[in-house]
Amino acid sequence: TTEEGTAGTQLSTDIQYGSFDSRRVAFKAAGDTGGLNYLLSDSRFDTDGYREHSAARRDTLNAKLRIATGPDSALTLVGNSLDMPDSQDPQGLTEAQWRANPKQAAANALIYNTRKSNAQQQIGLNWQHALSAQHHLQVSTWGGQRTVRQYQSIPFGVQGNPSHPGGI
Repeated sequence: TTEEGTAGTQLSTDIQYGSFDSRRVAFKAAGDTGGLNYLLSDSRFDTDGYREHSAARRDTLNAKLRIATGPDSALTLVGNSLDMPDSQDPQGLTEAQWRANPKQAAANALIYNTRKSNAQQQIGLNWQHALSAQHHLQVSTWGGQRTVRQYQSIPFGVQGNPSHPGGI
């Protein structure tokens, strides 16, 4: 279930700032004109992170368009995209390291530049028809793709084993 537009047209922006150079900027347009319901939202969040080597960025885009195809039926198109490039991973600390400096990154995080990138796009199409107040017929199809790349702190000597998957 995805948020619906409400009667008329609404435009909104949202800007937030927080600790560690965290910021979020978002825009949304939504509406309902009877036979057409729509929603489009776009946002970017980024932060330098509380700890060393913990910066991250996330871009999201969501869109929904519903068109009435008859008095008891509607066709809905939904799409979304997520992009999180090179989210840094400071890794865990021992208790002694944490007590010395809770903001530090683990040494291997810096040596291997540990990070993870995620990207995902998907689109869906749904047709729904009300047969009665209690019964509905619905047909949906979805497609998409996802990419994940993670750089881990596995020592090169360990990666040299032919049966080891490596550090990425």
